[in-house]
Amino acid sequence: MSGAVRFGVFEFDPETGLLTREGTPVRLQPQPARVLAMLVARAGTVVTRESLRQHVWADGTFVDFEHSLNAAVKRLRATVAGGDQAKAQAMLVDTLAVVDATAGKKVIHRNAAARTKSRLSKAVASIK
Repeated sequence: MSGAVRFGVFEFDPETGLLTREGTPVRLQPQPARVLAMLVARAGTVVTRESLRQHVWADGTFVDFEHSLNAAVKRLRATVAGGDQAKAQAMLVDTLAVVDATAGKKVIHRNAAARTKSRLSKAVASIK
């Protein structure tokens, strides 16, 4: 894979959307693959929901963006966690820290941050 990015046991090629776990291909749907490509491209920075919307959905696309993005992120987390509650929880802790930081910088309102954290916690709790 040229241009592939490694993280943990995974390798992801943003150009092809191919995700592998220890060399074995992992099924990743197109929207979660585009979300992952954006996160990989902007690693170490805060990626806003608006920039994800622009990257994942073309202009003129009519979808329930909030629901669709949440579903894509949930599928991505489930794929990376492989159904492993502990791994999903570890990813959640990192995400919650980012949500708190963005609320602290007033990028998002603290009430929106609290709702987001609650939804993410419920999603991780639901992983079996």
